[in-house]
Amino acid sequence: MRCFSFTKVTSIGLKQQAERGLYIGYLEFKNHSNGLLIKLKLLFGIVDKTENRCYLPT
Repeated sequence: MRCFSFTKVTSIGLKQQAERGLYIGYLEFKNHSNGLLIKLKLLFGIVDKTENRCYLPT
């Protein structure tokens, strides 16, 4: 899995899949290192809001 860290989620549209913590939707965030605004389409991505990271299947 690839991991992205973010400073602030600006927009989020997610449907959670039951107890797994898997999401389908999109996540828009500012990148940690360069401050760029990134919009990711998540298909079974995992968003960890406490650690400000999201994990995407490679």
